[in-house]
Amino acid sequence: MTTVEFQDGEHRDGECRGGEHRDGMCRDERCRDGGFRELVLVRRAPGDAPAATAVIRVLGQLPGGWEHAWRLDEDGGRIHLRIRPPSGSPAQAVGDWLAEVLTDPALGGWRAAGAP
Repeated sequence: MTTVEFQDGEHRDGECRGGEHRDGMCRDERCRDGGFRELVLVRRAPGDAPAATAVIRVLGQLPGGWEHAWRLDEDGGRIHLRIRPPSGSPAQAVGDWLAEVLTDPALGGWRAAGAP
């Protein structure tokens, strides 16, 4: 399956760009502690909003200061997200945000992977 790469400009599939490296290990804070939540959204039916449209709607609802990266499966059935709220955010912040985003009627055909 072909995918579109993560569009964050710094990290692509675990590869650090711009961090300080020693002995092959990245010393950049973002790489060390991660802090990113990996989310996958899946389209329920082929007639639902295309992934390219859905990802714009999803990212448009991110609160200010949240870091993100994304990629789409080329077949248009999955959106892969990496989301990191600012430090000090409650542990459930990403889950609460996603639950709210998925109430948008325009995203009615999309759900989190593993959700009914």
